[in-house]
Amino acid sequence: MRETSLESLGVSGSQLRNIGIVVVQEQAKANEVLSRAITPIFVSYKSIERWNGVLPPVAGGAIPFIGLRKMSGVLEAASTDKK
Repeated sequence: MRETSLESLGVSGSQLRNIGIVVVQEQAKANEVLSRAITPIFVSYKSIERWNGVLPPVAGGAIPFIGLRKMSGVLEAASTDKK
């Protein structure tokens, strides 16, 4: 099987550079949108959603817990979504 380079297809170095710039700019935009979407409440919600209810067999001093009082709004929203 023969490999085909972009240069052999007529794509110049400056075109490749421009494509790279566009890709980086679009990735930056996507990262910005993602960073605005991920909030501490969302992260806590996803942790609760994925937790299997079993604490780790070995704890390093502090027992991990979830502040249910702080999360009451999230828990109520989650319970209404599943009905």
